[in-house]
Amino acid sequence: MALARTNDLASTLKTISNVLDRVEDFHLEPEEFAYLKLCCLYSPDQSSDDLRIVTEPVVDCVLAAFNRFYQKSHSDKDRLAKLLLLLSPIRSIQADLVEELFFPGMVETVKIDSVIPYVLAMGDGATHEENEESTDAALGKYS
Repeated sequence: MALARTNDLASTLKTISNVLDRVEDFHLEPEEFAYLKLCCLYSPDQSSDDLRIVTEPVVDCVLAAFNRFYQKSHSDKDRLAKLLLLLSPIRSIQADLVEELFFPGMVETVKIDSVIPYVLAMGDGATHEENEESTDAALGKYS
């Protein structure tokens, strides 16, 4: 592995670690964590215009709901802005570096976009058999 690539991977790990440390410092409520995940997933800085067109109205709704949540339940109005700023470093992380860090055997064989449906299915109470079917479909039966 080239030295530049190793430095990029180390920098990415440091960024992820720093963000996680800051998130821990905030002692997020489950609702806050969910809103932040949605903001990150549907961020308006998508890679293509087609994605941007789809995600922009969604993130607008998410941000409006996040703001309403704070108006009803928090006296610290600055907290919302601080939490949203946590997402800024995440946007600088390159997808290929995340793939290499967290899915090392799969890089160049399977793209993360094809694995995401399986990962999401794991958390929705799907049965073991349904998860296996999702895995086989996502991985194209490479095993």
